[in-house]
Amino acid sequence: MRPQVLAIGDFDGVHRGHQEVIKRAVKSGHELGVPAPIMTFHPHPRQVMGIDKYTKLLTPMSRKQELMVELGVDSTYLVEFNERFMRVSPEDFVERMLMPLQVNTVYVGFDFTFGHKGAGTPDLLCELAKGRFAVEVVRPFHMNGEKVSSTRIRDCLLGGRTEEANALLGRPYRLHGKVIHGEARGRTIGFPTANIDVTEPYVIPANGVYAIQAFVRGRRYGA
Repeated sequence: MRPQVLAIGDFDGVHRGHQEVIKRAVKSGHELGVPAPIMTFHPHPRQVMGIDKYTKLLTPMSRKQELMVELGVDSTYLVEFNERFMRVSPEDFVERMLMPLQVNTVYVGFDFTFGHKGAGTPDLLCELAKGRFAVEVVRPFHMNGEKVSSTRIRDCLLGGRTEEANALLGRPYRLHGKVIHGEARGRTIGFPTANIDVTEPYVIPANGVYAIQAFVRGRRYGA
């Protein structure tokens, strides 16, 4: 296996802060002439830990992988996050998961945690690396004086503040689903609607009327 530069994180939302971590890893990989994959986790760790607001996601795995490709990521190490994995110590995470990958450099966000009960921190990762690989910790990304985070974006969507959510994401928020039959009320008032059965557990914005772009079979429609 060749040496590689690895970005690690949950990356739900792949928002501007996440993009900084990933872009720096990709840039470093290109400069060194080595692959730049990511390591992420499925299901989302907070789903497994039973945190209610994480039963819905900003970017289910299929969408997350699409976005990673757009950011230039070479490949994805998808780690199954379950109760057994939750018990892995920070030391074992480094020795059993990172060292066999021959990582040259690991990129993480400032709030990255790993290992049993989140005991691993960026500082501990640097310690456990023991000079065998470099660790780059990316500082928080701020907009309008506030840290960009998945929690902030969720709050924006659930509060109907989609413009703010889009700014934090760095792109329009997107849902994917299948058009299904509804009660046909829209056509009776001159505004036919498409009822979307979302295919994955997306965070759904607050009830309201939104201007959107709909993509159907490769064609874009205002809606």
